[in-house]
Amino acid sequence: MAFVVGVNAVENATASDGRDEEKADGREGKKSRLQQAVGIALSFLKSVGIAVTKFCTKGPVLFFSGLVSGLLLTGAILLVPDGAAVGESVREKVALFDIIFQDITSNYVEPVDEEKLFETGMQAMLSSLDPYTQFENNLQAREMNVKANGKYGGVGLGLAQDLRDPDRLVVMSAFEGYAFDEGVRPGDYIDRVNDVDVRGRNIEEVTNMLRGPPGTSVNLEVSRQGTSSGITFKLDRRFVSIRDVPVATIVDARDGIGYIKLQSFAKDAASELRRAIAKVSNETKLTGLVLDLRGNPGGLLNSAVEVAETLVPKDSLIVTTKGREVSDTETYTSSRQPALPENVKLAILVNGQTASAAEIVAGAVQDLDVGLVIGTKTFGKGLIQNIQSLPYRTALRYTVGRYYTPSGRCIQALNYSSDNGTLVAKERLDADRLEFRTLHGRSVKDGGGIDVDFVAPASQLSELEASLIEKGLFFYFANDYAANLHAPLPDNFVVTNTIYKDFVKFVDDSDFKYKSRVDLGLESLEKYLKEEGYSDGGHMNQLRSTISAEMKLDFVRHGTEIRRRLEHSIRSRTQAESVRLVAEAKTDAQVLKAVELLKNNNLYTQLLQPADLDSKVASAGPQI
Repeated sequence: MAFVVGVNAVENATASDGRDEEKADGREGKKSRLQQAVGIALSFLKSVGIAVTKFCTKGPVLFFSGLVSGLLLTGAILLVPDGAAVGESVREKVALFDIIFQDITSNYVEPVDEEKLFETGMQAMLSSLDPYTQFENNLQAREMNVKANGKYGGVGLGLAQDLRDPDRLVVMSAFEGYAFDEGVRPGDYIDRVNDVDVRGRNIEEVTNMLRGPPGTSVNLEVSRQGTSSGITFKLDRRFVSIRDVPVATIVDARDGIGYIKLQSFAKDAASELRRAIAKVSNETKLTGLVLDLRGNPGGLLNSAVEVAETLVPKDSLIVTTKGREVSDTETYTSSRQPALPENVKLAILVNGQTASAAEIVAGAVQDLDVGLVIGTKTFGKGLIQNIQSLPYRTALRYTVGRYYTPSGRCIQALNYSSDNGTLVAKERLDADRLEFRTLHGRSVKDGGGIDVDFVAPASQLSELEASLIEKGLFFYFANDYAANLHAPLPDNFVVTNTIYKDFVKFVDDSDFKYKSRVDLGLESLEKYLKEEGYSDGGHMNQLRSTISAEMKLDFVRHGTEIRRRLEHSIRSRTQAESVRLVAEAKTDAQVLKAVELLKNNNLYTQLLQPADLDSKVASAGPQI
């Protein structure tokens, strides 16, 4: 939720953070440059007189600065082509960095946080390349591993700082099959972990207390609204599997339309998707499937290929990757029969947060004409990152290439270049986008993300709704509602007029105020009038009163969207995720639009046919 100060990405690692397409360590190919780099770094440290033995006589500062030199040199070598020697220029710059680091840590007027200084230097260097090339410290590297493997040892909780009291941590999500089944609920405040008071501790500290080896247990005490005393739980630590497919259901039983949500691309994504397709196929005579990739930020390249294999014909080209050298080019084709029957119509639902691995899948489905992409244009992330393990449980994530859909297009939206050390991102203009053809001859374009075959716009977030989220009013009202609920929330729960009126009163009682763009415009106008010496004769106050009265009607104007978010918040407090997601899918406007399209055979078939076969087709890249 937007009002959270800092959502925990450690205990609740349910999505990757930056729309990055990642190659996992251990892929077949070249020998790791890290092995070369470590050897060279150690030789270099010896040559400049910072041997490890000096740790005994000079203390940890020199040892750490030697580590800086080694890691910095490692980062530099990773960018050097195979077989290229490390030149004196690189050695000089590393030595200079080492000297500066030593001087600052030893002689700066105030004590310096060495780790922060080092990470700042590394990130500043890497940020001149592109936003996806990053040094990952111990914690970040651990989280990347969680995302790639889709599991960790813990209890299945997601935490955040409370907006009203930042010293308190609140449960934002309790995973079904884990902490949720033990009785922990979103909205609970964490008081004690193993009898240790955790008020005032940060998310990382508490997460580390909750995590641990599977087979051990942890005692948790929480405060819950509506209860007079704390509630205690003994939670068993287990391998928590983060589901790539949180829901698979039938959204239209009469016409046999299924719905599957794919939220990430960890290593088991394809197997989960195959099981989900089998599940909905067993529940009805399936005629159509909505695969929801909205908000999916990507993940592993191999997983993207395997997921695409569940949808496209065997032996189909899925994606081509190209790196710095010609020898870095790789093509990926489907090696197995799809899980989705050929006669089942397919709609891929996407939005502006659909990125990377999700775009590989959507691009393959679109280019091979096996289904329609609907919703709104995707993010446009056509780059591939490699995750390279570094010493001391850290990692380097860096861009190694671009990927191309079966028609030969790269959908990367921004081109990155360095201008005097400053990263410049240039957006591809529509006029500069090249045209390509799908298998059946439909026109598609590169750059700027994937254009949808059928536009199904999402409801726009109003300023009122955004302000309510920012102030946490949905969250706090849902806590109140759950505290006064004396029976399980029914599966067919809806926000009635009575509940909505109670929410509006709750907002009024909280002294909630929000400024719209109109308010900001009035403030600018009033300032301008005063500066120019004009007298408004009281007209500004009249105008403000009129606008204030109009703004009170925003709860009516935006009632549908606000009710939907309120329902989501209340369901989140009381229902398991699988139950909540099924209920929400059946009322989601974009899902319903996709279902409508799948039921319209004529329109579905028409959209899969080329509109014009005479347009100029770009010749670059592999063609089908």
